[in-house]
Amino acid sequence: MPYLTREDGTHFVIPSYRDVISVKNAAAAKKEIMQLSSSYGQYIAIRETGPVQYEVAYSNDTGYLFGESVWHYFKQPLEMIYCEAIPNTTEVILVIVKDWSVYLDGRFPADGVQEELVSFLTQSNHFAIYVYGNVPISQTYEKDKFSFEPSAVRSFTVLDAPIFNTLPLYPAFQLQTVDRAIKARGIGMLPVKNFIGVGVAAVVILILWIYLKSVGVSVPKSIAAQINPYQTFSIALSSPAPEKVLRVFSDRLVTVFSMPGWLPGHINYATGSLTMSVQSQGSNIQTLLDWANRNNAVLTLNANGIDIALPVTIENRQAPVKIYSLQQIVIEFSDNLALIYPGNHLSIAPIVSAGVYSTIALTLSIESLSPATIALIGKACQGLPLVLNNMDLAVDSDGLLTGKISFEALGTQL
Repeated sequence: MPYLTREDGTHFVIPSYRDVISVKNAAAAKKEIMQLSSSYGQYIAIRETGPVQYEVAYSNDTGYLFGESVWHYFKQPLEMIYCEAIPNTTEVILVIVKDWSVYLDGRFPADGVQEELVSFLTQSNHFAIYVYGNVPISQTYEKDKFSFEPSAVRSFTVLDAPIFNTLPLYPAFQLQTVDRAIKARGIGMLPVKNFIGVGVAAVVILILWIYLKSVGVSVPKSIAAQINPYQTFSIALSSPAPEKVLRVFSDRLVTVFSMPGWLPGHINYATGSLTMSVQSQGSNIQTLLDWANRNNAVLTLNANGIDIALPVTIENRQAPVKIYSLQQIVIEFSDNLALIYPGNHLSIAPIVSAGVYSTIALTLSIESLSPATIALIGKACQGLPLVLNNMDLAVDSDGLLTGKISFEALGTQL
């Protein structure tokens, strides 16, 4: 069945095809997406997973992606299994996520679930498992039920209520027509406004140069030597773009979670450096040191335990050519954020004057978010004059993050 329909009439779609598109440029990505849509469906949902890399789901039906919606509901763990018994049937709802991507989702006969899961027994797994009702998955051995070895299970949660009939509708996972989805992501679109702006500026400069030459006017050296009042503004916004910082930070966390026999406890990011405290899960320090050497990390012993520092290298962005109102910046950031992480999570400090421009500190409080969601939050920052100053986060046993991310917006008070 290509979709699941719940009591309120909402369609949750099981896509006919999912594909990760990784190409050299956005134009090539657009071309490939459109070619695949002709074979797999006119409705798509796009998730950006890296620089010019997109995960695209295709369908001939409208609605919301089912597997991704369930995964997002549970804070997007790296690996996840959800199984819910369907009342008055011998069927279950099953969603399997592997490496931050939906591997399988849909409605299945209960006696066929073991067949879907058995292939994972030969793989390295760390599943967060959620079940509801009489399903063929158990935490420990039970007759006629499937269970993993304890080492393959990060957590096992028996829910008090099913989620299907109350699952939120996430705009990010709503299927759209191909043209609309591509346009919404800006994939392969020409930055017309930028070209027009550059063209107008070039014409103005040319006219001014011709006029000054004709009247013999030269620019006084004293004026040329003056300090640009927007210099600090330009320097601040030439720092790495927050969306790139969050994406690279998320990628580095995958490396962090590969520490053999050790887990991170507290993580701090500031200006290109990720530092964290670590806790042993039965392994020794030499094993940790070997891992640190392989990953260009620095291990430090101190009175409170062991810290690890990882370099985070991100290229700077181009200096801005325009300045926007702080009100406009904050509104756009808040609206973007609401689509990804709904709720009242953003604290806004008073405006601080910095001469010809002003700044405002924005603090995002997060709770139990996966690294994938952290990367997704970066999309809310895209194209905005924001600086990411700091991340101060605690990591729980499920690899979920809680804490604060500090931004600064730069603009005018108008």
